[in-house]
Amino acid sequence: MDAMNSGGSHIGIVLLLVIPFAGGVLCLLEKGMRNFRIARITAVLAVSAVTAVVFVLLPAVLRTEYLAYSLGAFGGPVGIELKIDGLAWIGAAVGSVIGLAAVLYSIGEGISDPYYYTLLLIMTGGMIGVVITDDLFTMFVLFEIVGVAAYVLIAYTGKRTALLAALRYLILSSIAMAVYLFGVFALYQETGFLSMTRLKTVVGDIDQRTVRLVLAALFTGIATRAALVPFHAWLPEAHAAAPHAISALLSGSMVKVSFIAVWRVVALLDTGSYRRILLWLGAAMALAAVARALCQSDAKKLLAWHTVSQMGFIVAAFGAGTPGSQSAAVYYVVAHALFKALLFLVVGATITAGGERDVYRASGYMRTYPGLFVLFLLGAFSICGIPPLNGFAAKKLVLQSLDSGSARVVYALLWATAVGTAASFIKLSAIFWRRPPGEARGRPEAAPGAAGEARGRPEEVSGPPGEVRGRPEKAAGAAGDAPESPDRRHIPVLVYVSAGILAALCIATGVNPGFWQGLLSALLHGHSAAAGVSVSPVYTLSGIIESIGALALGAVLYLALRTRRGRLVTARIKNVTVSFDGAAILVVLGFVALGGLAFLGS
Repeated sequence: MDAMNSGGSHIGIVLLLVIPFAGGVLCLLEKGMRNFRIARITAVLAVSAVTAVVFVLLPAVLRTEYLAYSLGAFGGPVGIELKIDGLAWIGAAVGSVIGLAAVLYSIGEGISDPYYYTLLLIMTGGMIGVVITDDLFTMFVLFEIVGVAAYVLIAYTGKRTALLAALRYLILSSIAMAVYLFGVFALYQETGFLSMTRLKTVVGDIDQRTVRLVLAALFTGIATRAALVPFHAWLPEAHAAAPHAISALLSGSMVKVSFIAVWRVVALLDTGSYRRILLWLGAAMALAAVARALCQSDAKKLLAWHTVSQMGFIVAAFGAGTPGSQSAAVYYVVAHALFKALLFLVVGATITAGGERDVYRASGYMRTYPGLFVLFLLGAFSICGIPPLNGFAAKKLVLQSLDSGSARVVYALLWATAVGTAASFIKLSAIFWRRPPGEARGRPEAAPGAAGEARGRPEEVSGPPGEVRGRPEKAAGAAGDAPESPDRRHIPVLVYVSAGILAALCIATGVNPGFWQGLLSALLHGHSAAAGVSVSPVYTLSGIIESIGALALGAVLYLALRTRRGRLVTARIKNVTVSFDGAAILVVLGFVALGGLAFLGS
């Protein structure tokens, strides 16, 4: 029997593509119809419908190995086949839920441009398509659809920094996807297949050096979209410059579905060496990126660097290669998507309302926006691994899966990363609890890095020229992020609703980790294999003490970085930047280094 017929068939699979793409077209109708405002309601209905279809498919996905659908009734190897297994379902669920939150937030912010919602829906549909396609060339096409939409949305504000960030993303991703196409061509020349299901049956017959070279090319293309080091240089600027809802979508969804594509390609072609590389790469990128995050004065750049850092936990767990570590990696994918999108939305709301992105100048938001403060705490506690939120469970499972053998070194590096994460979010939380200037005993309270630093004391971090001279220079990059009036704006209800949905899910996926471990293991391995994967205890006394200990050490690190010497160290780290030329060279060198594995071994 053909492998593609061993699973069920369900028309709901194609709806995951048809609904968002058709919704995007409908949004454009508003441009030709005066007084016919349909873009926003169409966007809400489209992403809601996609989310509903994803969850309707869940029982069927759990019952069978996978569901498949051939577009136009043309089967492989000629036709385009869509396939949704447990891993693809997780990616589709993440993409649809984060997409829904992004649409609601955008409406709350007052964005009414139909082009914006068209691109947002196309981007959401493309991301879901990436994880459900069974064809490597179709995956390339869908990545390009996502890339074009993301490029325009990153540049949506029209500000110089946004345009440059979008251009950087476009060129780097284009270089990487050209390398990906080389891999697709080489694989097709060797086998005559592009279907991943069919390639599984013949990949063992191909010369292994060719397989490794192909894997290096495919990995380079997709890892650039997933922002894995050293292919990550586009991410900090792009995430910081994009509108706030798009930042949440990029970090919460696009990076995750790209990693799921990495997962599929590595599982298809790797003989073991790449997983070992990913184990150590994950630890290195987690620790290096959290050091960069600690040096940021721009709140959104701080969050952006934490996207790279937190992906390190996922990559390391996947690289460990055991059933338990893979389940932990998937748990972390879901948890990070939720709490990171939540943090981008909440911090974005403070920027829009208060007009300040600098973490050393923003202050007093807890008094003005107590609801935002609560939502921020939920996101911050989650990323810092504080119970009973999903970040605690996910982080604990990842660390447990690495607490043996040589992986204990990786465990130690990731635990050190957790300390740095706690320090970062203590630093970021000051925008809520720090008193505004003039409230401390009747005189201004100078924030580190502000005017007081310009009188001869080094800044905690180096910033743009306007900051060095003691003048606030607001970083560009979000829709409505810098109102000229010092008066803070009212935050619409939909902003709270969108962030509240994600916050509720952070709690729901953290309070009963055993249930979620079982569900994710069943999706990832199947019911029979999942039965052999033990459910690890999460809420243990030692685990809670370890979490609190990391938070306490993070507070110590935060205080150390506020000293004169600490400010000098962070300034020097921040000043180490990668130019555009350097970023392009990193992509090429990354491919060359990975391609070198083709000549190792037999």
